[in-house]
Amino acid sequence: MKNICFILIFLSSISYFGQEKLPYIDYETVVKSVNEHAEKKEYDEVIEQLNLIHRNDSTYCSVLTSKSYYYILQEKLNNLLYQYVFLNSE
Repeated sequence: MKNICFILIFLSSISYFGQEKLPYIDYETVVKSVNEHAEKKEYDEVIEQLNLIHRNDSTYCSVLTSKSYYYILQEKLNNLLYQYVFLNSE
């Protein structure tokens, strides 16, 4: 009985502390910031703002499309290939 209690406490502590805490990032605020920087043609800032969206977010696919568009505008095709091939292969 002691072993079962010990195992139960151990497993519950692992599940509690093992969770990765992701900061909440509102997609709407990121889009507003992206639009402001895009109007000023500050494409590096746009890409930095788009990088705030986590890859497990449901909007990540559309963010990748936008990010590729801004990389193409900057003619940074090597960064675009690195983004798609190496970072998404995990």
